[in-house]
Amino acid sequence: MSVITTPWATLESHVKKPTNGMKNTLLFSLLILSTISCKHGHGHEPHPNPASTFGMAAWIDYGTNPVSVQLRGSVFPSSSGPVQSPFDKAELSISDDISSGYKLLTTTTQKNTPLTGLKPRITYYVKAKGFLGDYSAESAPLLVVNDVVMPTAKLMPYDPQSRYFVSRAGLPVIQQKTDYVGNTSKVTTTIIDRAGASEVAAYMGVSAVPLFCRGWNVANQRAIFEINCSNKWGLVSYDPATKTYADIALPNEAEMWNYALAPDGQQLVYTDNKRPGLWYFDGRTNTQKLLDSRVTLYDLTWTTDSRYIWLTKPSADRVMVVQYDPTSAAQTNIFDEKNTLSGAQVSPNGKFVLYINNASGNGVLWLRNIETGVKRPVGSVNQYGWLNDGTFWAGYANTGIKPLPEREAFLWVFKP
Repeated sequence: MSVITTPWATLESHVKKPTNGMKNTLLFSLLILSTISCKHGHGHEPHPNPASTFGMAAWIDYGTNPVSVQLRGSVFPSSSGPVQSPFDKAELSISDDISSGYKLLTTTTQKNTPLTGLKPRITYYVKAKGFLGDYSAESAPLLVVNDVVMPTAKLMPYDPQSRYFVSRAGLPVIQQKTDYVGNTSKVTTTIIDRAGASEVAAYMGVSAVPLFCRGWNVANQRAIFEINCSNKWGLVSYDPATKTYADIALPNEAEMWNYALAPDGQQLVYTDNKRPGLWYFDGRTNTQKLLDSRVTLYDLTWTTDSRYIWLTKPSADRVMVVQYDPTSAAQTNIFDEKNTLSGAQVSPNGKFVLYINNASGNGVLWLRNIETGVKRPVGSVNQYGWLNDGTFWAGYANTGIKPLPEREAFLWVFKP
């Protein structure tokens, strides 16, 4: 999950992929593992145990004003993983041209250091070198763009413990929250519209059937759910007006692993556990075909008009997003980057793309102009999607730092 996910960013099985929390833990561990310590001198015994490896993790927080560098020291006292640790100090260096090297920006003992004096719309790179006793460790370079996309309106109140699936019109919205009691869990599915909030009707009259929302059918405002009923997996659509469900046609005998349903609710692209390659299914004709026999994918999604598939996949030392026409098999490279990216969603007018990228040290939502390549950070966001009027919505992730009291209390609307 990815990631993450949004109405049409990654329509993946609820139980087949790691959760966002697992991904965040893995990302943090990888950040630390990339900063293996070295001894830089002789003297007193370092604290903690010198047998422990010291690491320095750093990331950019675009939710502060000015934007800031967040620092975290860690040690590895055992094979069980990193343990957060204080650090003696950290040197922050900055560059607006890596080829010309870095210059020392400041030395700090704080976990949060504001980046003052940055010029707008200039791309910078920041590195942190942390010190603990006689040991030191460097972070990877962090991308910083001082041109944050700020929200322009509130969409609705937001519970960070819930998942939201916002229709292209803004309303209705599906809210899903999982409550855990011991070893059992219960998913509560609520539909929010102009009349207020109410629970969706039970599928087949059985409230115990788990429903996992996967977005909306744009054509008729029907919510899409993944179900598992009587050991049968499937996709269904839900009509909020009549409170009824309808089965969505799926390819016979397919064992879908990674899949994306088009916004029209009738076309499906997927990978299959039993067959290699990328497959396409047309529910209107009940036919399927192989699109690519050899493909490695990170993400699948569709354009808003249901004409093209967007594939996120590796290419040499980069990650690229490719537009694929299932009718003609024509492929067009949209953009690529060196850092991990996921969840690409194209705007209704085709001019912008939203995606998650870890170039700033953790998962940050970016808004990219497809024609010019100019990109702007939105911030640490774990839910987002486009609206029909060309704006987009997003919910801020809880970073532990809340300079704006209501920052994480609402879903927000942004203009590109």
